[in-house]
Formats: sequence, C-alpha cells, structure tokens
Amino acid sequence: MAGILMVESEPLIRQVCRRIFDRDGHDVDFAATIEEAQSLVKSGSKYSLLVTDLRFPDGNGLDFARVFREYHPAGNIIVMTGLSTFQGQEKAVDLGVADYIGKPFDVHEFGIRIRELTADRSRESRPAPGRVMIAAPDGEEYIRLFIKCLDRSGFESRLIGRVEELEGDCGPALPCPAFF
Repeated sequence: MAGILMVESEPLIRQVCRRIFDRDGHDVDFAATIEEAQSLVKSGSKYSLLVTDLRFPDGNGLDFARVFREYHPAGNIIVMTGLSTFQGQEKAVDLGVADYIGKPFDVHEFGIRIRELTADRSRESRPAPGRVMIAAPDGEEYIRLFIKCLDRSGFESRLIGRVEELEGDCGPALPCPAFF
C-alpha cells in the first residue's frame, strides 16, 4: 500500500480522512503543523502521496509541498483548502500538484481520487490521443492553466481558438474540471 502523509490542522478533517485511508488499507502519517510534517519527511519516511491544507499557523502548505517534492520527486500532491483562488491554483499547477480540492469536499469523491493516485499503474497502457475541445466560462486564463495540467501529465495539447471560432471542429465541448 502507498505511504501517505496528510498535513491538516483541523482534527475533524483528519478524523474523516483517517476513516477513508483505513478503509482502503493505506499506511498514513498525520501531521497537524508544517513543523511536524517536515520532521516526518526529513526522517526518511517514504511517501507516494502528500495531502495538505494551505494555511497553517507555522507556515504555508505550498511551501511545504516544495520541501516534500525535494524528498519525494515522484510523489503526488493533493492540496485541500477552503481558500481557493486562481493565483493559488496556478502556483499549485506550477508545482505539479495532482489535485486542488476545495473544502468542504465530497468524501466519496475524495476516496476515489486517493485510490486513483495510489494505484499501481505500471501495467496500464496510455490512452490513445484524440481531440477534445475544452470550454471555460471565465476566459482563456483557465484554459491555459488546464493546458499546463495536461502538459505536465504528458498529454500533448495546444490552444487552437475560441469556441465560436471552432464551429464544432473538435466535437463536444468539455467543461474544465472542478479543479478550476
């Protein structure tokens, strides 16, 4: 099972997540502060996934995610926050965060995402390339951020025009995920 580090200052959220992790048999370490989390990472513990909040009395979750990335370059990162901003999302994408989840969150969907990120994918094949049109109501900046995510995932992507310019050239439009 995957080693998971969860950094969350709220005891109730840690308790809910513990139930999800326990149900799926994950080996999890919990930290309530950035200082505790840094001690765990620097002690040599091996993690394949970090789940972290953004704001702590003793630091910032994204700053800690950079430290985590130094020790676990192949590890996935999920950011959970009640203070979602475009700038925060953009910084998370630049760091290579796998998911950015707003609080409150759907427990069932969170469990699914944890299973996806901790599954052994060594025997799976890559999906065939295709053309997808992505539409975002708030403009091109969200589409460019989504393209960054695709590029970091190894998918080839490019911005080819606005929805009204494409006239059905790519098939049905898909909305940007809730991440944005």
